[in-house]
Amino acid sequence: MKLYILFVLGFLVMGCNGPKNLSSKSNQPQESNEQEYLPLIPAEYIEANPDLFEGKIDEAPAYPKGNQGISEAIRANFYYPSEARDNGIQGKVYVSFVIGVDGKVKDIEIARGVHETLDQVAIHCIRQLKTFKPGKLNGESVEFTYTIPISFKLAGH
Repeated sequence: MKLYILFVLGFLVMGCNGPKNLSSKSNQPQESNEQEYLPLIPAEYIEANPDLFEGKIDEAPAYPKGNQGISEAIRANFYYPSEARDNGIQGKVYVSFVIGVDGKVKDIEIARGVHETLDQVAIHCIRQLKTFKPGKLNGESVEFTYTIPISFKLAGH
């Protein structure tokens, strides 16, 4: 069973600090070596919008350090292809992917692309994401589909 959630994270990969962590958890460093998994859909949002989620989701997929962790992973694997840079190609690539029942990213595809070279970088960045804590429905792990934008912006344009 797949649940489809359009979850757009405002990533400006170049020249920003990434999105703020929307979770109520502290941003203090962890003393443990264990990774803290934060849900991609904040509990406060689910609680404030029960009609959207009631009976549909028990637990949203979670990523180490939540949205901030995704933003950091994308920035760590991001590069601007010389062909795109030399030709002034920029824009926002929307990447769709499935978080499987095992928490692994799969079925990565471009929902809306800009140019083949930028699209390939966006796919590369998503492919490098670590394993998620899978989402749950009725106590069982289920697949979730997410779509996120990755922005490519050249300085001075």
